[in-house]
Amino acid sequence: YWSIPANIPLRSEDFLVYGQAILASRKNTDEAESYLAMAYNMNPERRSVVLYLAGELARKGKFNEAEAVLKNYLAEHPGDPKCTVNIAELYNATGKAELAEKLIRAINVPESPQSRTIYYYHLGVSCMLQGRKEEADAAFQKALETADRTKADFIKNVIEHNKSNKRQ
Repeated sequence: YWSIPANIPLRSEDFLVYGQAILASRKNTDEAESYLAMAYNMNPERRSVVLYLAGELARKGKFNEAEAVLKNYLAEHPGDPKCTVNIAELYNATGKAELAEKLIRAINVPESPQSRTIYYYHLGVSCMLQGRKEEADAAFQKALETADRTKADFIKNVIEHNKSNKRQ
């Protein structure tokens, strides 16, 4: 059980850490969301706070709230690759694959292998959801080029699913 010390002035980072600790313990996600929201209200310009809060909101099905948090950040930081890919992931999950693809294609392919894997994976998902299997497979293959073993196994399963998918 976590509690906030009453005699210490807290910063947004402190609330972020409290929220992360609660999420890690899988105890009370409403309390975690509350701490993440406090961190966001104190510092909506901090990308890590934005990503954690939007992720928790989306996980709970609060897609409009998650979208608002990400859009607010992107209004001040247009083209931020991590937030752009996160909002594209949200759009893929809510049936807006065309918009997700448009956003992903508007940013540069990330330099880091991990970010590149995530970029191409979500591009592949958006193409797959639109029924463009070959483009999806090409994006998934690019994701595999930089994926670690765990992600590679997952992506291979997605490729197999895409092959058997009836969307045309």
